[in-house]
Amino acid sequence: MSAVFKDRSKSASSRHAAAAVAAAIVASLAAVPSGAATEFTVSVAGIAAARGDVRIAVHAAAGEFPDERGAVAKAAIPARPGEIRQGFDLPPGRYAVAVFHDENGNGVLDTNFVGAPKEPYGFSNNVRGRLRAPSFAEAGIMLGTEPLEVKIGIR
Repeated sequence: MSAVFKDRSKSASSRHAAAAVAAAIVASLAAVPSGAATEFTVSVAGIAAARGDVRIAVHAAAGEFPDERGAVAKAAIPARPGEIRQGFDLPPGRYAVAVFHDENGNGVLDTNFVGAPKEPYGFSNNVRGRLRAPSFAEAGIMLGTEPLEVKIGIR
């Protein structure tokens, strides 16, 4: 009869060891953030003057693109001639970026009487729409787990 109890105690200690290993695995997984952010840098080139702001809007869905409303990340950086860089920490996914040089600092992309932009602007992938803004799909880029820099020329 003692042999039966002895076998059960081995079995119980094996179960305890397995439970301890499982707990350690779960604890190590919990230490890795589920929504880990990736460094995403937007470089804007072609800034002609040091007046106003360069406005950047990063979108994760087509909904409001390219308008700043609905952007998951945005920034307004004081303009300076040449190129500016702005970093964001975002989870991996598909994004599209819209930028413009708000030369007069009024917070909106000024347009003429037919709706064409009067201020320099650009989009990720450096796409240009014909008589319209490009779609989210046209400007979309994939952000993985490695840092990514997107270069956008404005004109």
